[in-house]
Amino acid sequence: MSLVPEVSRRLTMRSLLLLAGLVLSGCSGTEQRPYPERVEIRRTSFGVPHITADDLGAMAYGLAWAHMEDYAELVVERLTMVKGELALHNGEGSLDSDFWWRRRYEQAVEAYPTLHRDTRDLYEGYSAAVNRYIELHPEEVTGPAGGGGFASRGKGAGVCGSRSARAR
Repeated sequence: MSLVPEVSRRLTMRSLLLLAGLVLSGCSGTEQRPYPERVEIRRTSFGVPHITADDLGAMAYGLAWAHMEDYAELVVERLTMVKGELALHNGEGSLDSDFWWRRRYEQAVEAYPTLHRDTRDLYEGYSAAVNRYIELHPEEVTGPAGGGGFASRGKGAGVCGSRSARAR
């Protein structure tokens, strides 16, 4: 049995926990220019996004924007889950999960300041895009963040929009 899938799963869960903290708290770094001005998303004729960015934060912003265009409901559901708030939206059947995830979320929030600046830039860019996307497209998110649930708690990061050229 390989440890690679287990290590990969743990890293993914840690990333989700940290990201949930950022998205829901509105944490953002200092940028020279708004994220949308530092990233470009082009999609192939098959819809595959190709992201070009000036820095790591802008790259993560572009990645999140593409994720939200393609999987908004799933992204929001997962972020709600790893914050330990799924039962607020899905009922008591999610309580056991919420108790477990809530502790992990609190640990991630505590550890966040110790992360390398590049890592924080990635999380902050991603969370800025999720917040902004929800703010601009609340009709696409009918679950836990419907009507701008995450965005209303956080800070937007510029003007976003189209599926091509710039992630405005």
